[in-house]
Amino acid sequence: MSKLELDPLEPHCTMEICERTSTSSISDGSSIIGFQRCVQDIESKLCEGGFKIIGISGMCGTGKTTLAREIFNDKSVSAAFSTKIWVCLSGIKSNETNIGIQILKLVLNELDYNIDELMMDKHDMAELLETIHLLISHEKYLIVFDDVWPWHANFLAAEINSAGGLPRGSGGAVIVTTRLKKVARRIGGESMIDVQPPLLEGEDCGKIVEDTLGGIDTSKVFDDATWNKIKYEIRHQSHGLPFAAKILGEIFLEKIRNPQRSSEIS
Repeated sequence: MSKLELDPLEPHCTMEICERTSTSSISDGSSIIGFQRCVQDIESKLCEGGFKIIGISGMCGTGKTTLAREIFNDKSVSAAFSTKIWVCLSGIKSNETNIGIQILKLVLNELDYNIDELMMDKHDMAELLETIHLLISHEKYLIVFDDVWPWHANFLAAEINSAGGLPRGSGGAVIVTTRLKKVARRIGGESMIDVQPPLLEGEDCGKIVEDTLGGIDTSKVFDDATWNKIKYEIRHQSHGLPFAAKILGEIFLEKIRNPQRSSEIS
């Protein structure tokens, strides 16, 4: 029988895993495992019509961005919305000035609008908002704001919910991903549809590891009892978080490939 020992994730490793970089709507190959029901529910709500604000909240590694990306790229969603843009806010930090203007510039950039065409030396909030209105007021649009923090939420809450904020007449929708549920509530208020990706079970953790192994047939390497133990250990050490399970799967793959560590899997 094979034996596997997985090193636990150290605190500093967890911090490195959770450090955010800029994201986009382009798939990174991450599998949607464990929350297909969430995808279906959100897609159904988006296609109902009317203005929607959907918050996807959860701790680091729960798959918020992957879930939002899956929805963004879904065929039925693409057919329902004439304009879709993905706005990642990771790069706007709390100590920066003019956060609202920076967010609006990102929105305009994703709408393929050249802000240099605006006739002003210093970009004014009202003019930026007016330009966005002109571009999407007659469109059924979907905007994803990814990695939203409190310093972003103060502006977004005001502009999304104000009369002069994002247009609602054509049935637009906003998806917000954030680690803090209170941030989603701050933006969406009573109309917020809150979604929290569920933690993974053992079988789902096993599927993520199998994907990470890149085609290695685990049945030829381990017997059923050992593979079940491996899935349990990964589920335990990843705390049910998809991204942590993927990292542990990569560690596991390295142990399989590295002959110097073959004694750990024998």
